[in-house]
Amino acid sequence: MKYILTLLLSFIISAHAAQSQSPLEIIVPLPPGGPTDSLARAVQLYLTKSLSRNVIVVNKPGADGRIAGRYAVSKPSDGSSLVIIGTGPFVYNKVLYSNLGYDYSEFDMVLPIVRTPVGIMVSADSKISTLSELVNYSTKNQLNCGVSNSGGKLIAGYLKVKLEMSSSVLIVPYTGSGPAINDLLGGHINCVVDAVSSYKSYHLAKKIKIIALTGNDQIVELGHIPLVKESLPEFVIFNWFGVGILKGTPDDIKHQILSSLKHINNDADFLKSVAATGLDATRSSDTPTKLLDTEYKKISDIAKVLAIPKTVD
Repeated sequence: MKYILTLLLSFIISAHAAQSQSPLEIIVPLPPGGPTDSLARAVQLYLTKSLSRNVIVVNKPGADGRIAGRYAVSKPSDGSSLVIIGTGPFVYNKVLYSNLGYDYSEFDMVLPIVRTPVGIMVSADSKISTLSELVNYSTKNQLNCGVSNSGGKLIAGYLKVKLEMSSSVLIVPYTGSGPAINDLLGGHINCVVDAVSSYKSYHLAKKIKIIALTGNDQIVELGHIPLVKESLPEFVIFNWFGVGILKGTPDDIKHQILSSLKHINNDADFLKSVAATGLDATRSSDTPTKLLDTEYKKISDIAKVLAIPKTVD
C-alpha cells in the first residue's frame, strides 16, 4: 500500500509540475489558415502529447515573416518559445533585406520537417499545358503571372529571364496563395508561380493544371508533371519548413524538445495532418544550418541574375 501511495504521489507531483510550466508557444509567420499554420498546429498537437506540456500557437503575420522573426529573437532563451523556420522568412528575406533583425544562425533547428516544390499553375481551361507553350504564349499575348510572396517573385523573375520569355510578362504580387488562386480560377491572371502545396487539391479536382514543378522528382499523386530542371538543368527549388529554438536555451530543455521533434515524422497523427496540408513529410537534416546556407547561396545567385539590391529595412 505504501508503495502504491508513493507512486500515486509521484504521479500527482509530476502532473502538477507539467501543468505549472509556462505554455510552450510556437511562433508562426503567417495568419491562421494555410499550410504553414496547419503545420504549426500539427506540431502543437504532437508536442502537447510527447512533452505532456501545454503548447499554444501564436500567429505573428506581416512583412513577409519579418515580424515573426524579430518577435522570435526578442523572446527569452528559456525554452518557452519555438518558431516555424521557413525558407521565406529566413532565407529569401536574408537575401532581400539588410538589417533584417534576426538570422537562422541564432537558432538550433530540426529542419526540414516538411517541404514542397514550387509549381507553375494555369487554369484548367487554359490552352497552355507546358513550359514551352507558356513561353510561346508570352511572345504573342500579355501574360499576367501571380506570385504570393517575395520568394515567388524571385523565382518567377528568374524563370522569365532564363526561359527568355517576352518582356510583356507581368508578375503580379499577392498577399498569400488564397487571393492568387481565386484570381487564377476567375481568369484574372494567366498563371501562378507558387508553392505547390496550396494547389494540389485544385489540380486533382481538375480546376487548375500544374504544368511544371521545381522539385527533383515527380509527385506520384499528381501524375506526370514535367520538371523545370528538364528545361533549366539543375534548377531545383523547394520551400522547407522546420522548427527552431533559440541557441541560448538551457541544454537540457533544448535537448528534450529537439529530440522529440526529430521523431515527429514517425507519428501517424502528425503524418495524417501533414498530408491534409499538401506538404510532404521528409527526413530532417543532421546539419540544418548548412542546408540553409546552401539555400541562401542559391537564392542569392538568383537575386544577382535579376540585379536585385538588398532593401534597407
